[in-house]
Amino acid sequence: MTDERAFAVRSRLVHEWRKFLFRDPGLPSDLLPPGWPGTEAARFFDAEAARLLPGASRFVDRCLQAPSPP
Repeated sequence: MTDERAFAVRSRLVHEWRKFLFRDPGLPSDLLPPGWPGTEAARFFDAEAARLLPGASRFVDRCLQAPSPP
């Protein structure tokens, strides 16, 4: 995966995660219904965000570098 693609995918992941947080009631696990997907969703988000971070960071760093003088 290219760094540019990692940045795009990670950005979309974070955007979708924010939407999920509005639906998550944040209750203790014993008060949640059986099969509540929040815990698994958080594990997935953490793992994928961490996996994509190095490439996404490299892409941002390259975008922020000043162009070389002619």
